Amino acid sequence: HSGDYRVLGADITGRPVLYICMKNQLLSMGQAVDQIVVCMLQAVDNMPAGVESAIHVWDLHVMMLYLNMNPAPLLQILKIAEGYFAERMQELIIIDMPRMAMF
Repeated sequence: HSGDYRVLGADITGRPVLYICMKNQLLSMGQAVDQIVVCMLQAVDNMPAGVESAIHVWDLHVMMLYLNMNPAPLLQILKIAEGYFAERMQELIIIDMPRMAMF
């Protein structure tokens, strides 16, 4: 698998909480697009009435940059998020951003 993107549960308002830990990444991000979309669909399915967004937590601790050098999969994921999942992200929490990725 290319990461363990999953729906962990919900916050106090019922929003699904999605979590990915890049420490467990074994494949490139391009091979994870389908898994990410399925996880986001699960989050939408888990939303109770009146809840329309989710919390995303990206744990980038020990992220293997050599598996993530190609930005195309990330752009593909962003296009999907902006299209089908428009306005579904309430908050994005990034843990331990690698120095190379900081601007």
